[in-house]
Amino acid sequence: MKPAQIPLVLAAVALAAVVPAGRASAAAVDVYVAPGGSDSAAGTPSAPYATIQHALDVAGPGSTVHLASGHYAQDAATKYTDVTVTGPADAVVTGGGASHVFEVDHHQTTLTGFTIDGANGGNYRNKLVYADGADDLTIADMHLKNAGGECLHLIDSSQDSEVADNHITGCGRYGPDPDTGFINGEGIYVGAALSHQQQTGVTDASNGNWIHGNAIDTDGGSECVDIKEHSTGNIVENNTCTGVAEAGSGAIDLHGNGNVIRKNTVTDTAAAGVRLGGTAEPDGTPNGTGNDVYANTITGNGAGGIKFLVVPQGTVCGNTMSGNTGGNAVGTYASQFQPTAACPAVRRG
Repeated sequence: MKPAQIPLVLAAVALAAVVPAGRASAAAVDVYVAPGGSDSAAGTPSAPYATIQHALDVAGPGSTVHLASGHYAQDAATKYTDVTVTGPADAVVTGGGASHVFEVDHHQTTLTGFTIDGANGGNYRNKLVYADGADDLTIADMHLKNAGGECLHLIDSSQDSEVADNHITGCGRYGPDPDTGFINGEGIYVGAALSHQQQTGVTDASNGNWIHGNAIDTDGGSECVDIKEHSTGNIVENNTCTGVAEAGSGAIDLHGNGNVIRKNTVTDTAAAGVRLGGTAEPDGTPNGTGNDVYANTITGNGAGGIKFLVVPQGTVCGNTMSGNTGGNAVGTYASQFQPTAACPAVRRG
């Protein structure tokens, strides 16, 4: 569980009662949205708003937006920090036509419970949740499915967030790029490719994110979790991963340095179970080094168990592995590792 946050004390709360309903008060309030509602209503359970975006415009820091069951053919983007959007699984947001169904541009946003389904009339939305430079997010118990590209993307140095207990499936519905053959369809994508960082001149250090307890089946897409160059200190644990169709990749793919991959179950993908190694820096410095990979179950993967493309690595041990085509350790530096060997005992006291 993430450390408790210190709540903000907002003078705006005291003003909530005197601001007319339907106007952007930026106060900490509970607001309600339902299909068939009206954005000129009061935003109460009995008189809900119609659109998620209007609720986000009205609800200031500390607020909660409650979604009722039903279908929302809408896009949304955050407007304030520290806002929660919650609803049941049968509150289904399919997008209104924008590339990003739900864009998170503010810190301390929480998304929980509801469904985002990018298959709106067969025209897939590119990204379902797109967090752009937003820290300390909580994305939990969500149902994310049917993205043309990535289902969830933390980018532009989005840090210190918790992504937990989500059901993620059907990423990369656009299919392979006709020129490269690669599938742009990660379940959870952390950071940005080194080529993008070099093009923009901005280092993307999407660090310190905790990704745990997620059930990920990209169902013909690419990686379940992909951590890019310059993103470090991320912990990926207790997730399940399957459905990866891109044989040249890793179901859990580490281009960044100093991340932890532990206690995950990776089964029956076309890729390597875990791949270690990214694009080198212009001076030849390797990326994808110093990562810990231990206590995972990695079975039945079509391009090997763990693919070692760069060294040095951190702790690689205690993994349960079988049925991986080519062996449990594959790649340029495979001979240096025994990923199923017992982990060293930790001396205490």
